[in-house]
Amino acid sequence: MPEFRRYPLRVEQSKLDGWWFVFVDALPELVVFGPNYDDLLGRLRSVTRNVLRARGETVTDIEITIVESSEAAMALWVVPGGKTGVMGTQLNGAL
Repeated sequence: MPEFRRYPLRVEQSKLDGWWFVFVDALPELVVFGPNYDDLLGRLRSVTRNVLRARGETVTDIEITIVESSEAAMALWVVPGGKTGVMGTQLNGAL
């Protein structure tokens, strides 16, 4: 059963070249940057899946939201680490 996690995002724009940086402070290895903000959100989804897969976790869904106060957050539904079977489904130990 996937568990829900929510991570605040820190979004900054360089004053020198206008590039965008998106940080997930709770997961320091998750940082994306580039000149196009919209492209970064797609790359953030991809990098998040890869980082958590390397930890043995399977991401089933990612939702990035920006609330009225301009605060951004990433919501994840994650199958915690453990053995997974076909299509990332959790294996049942008692077959």
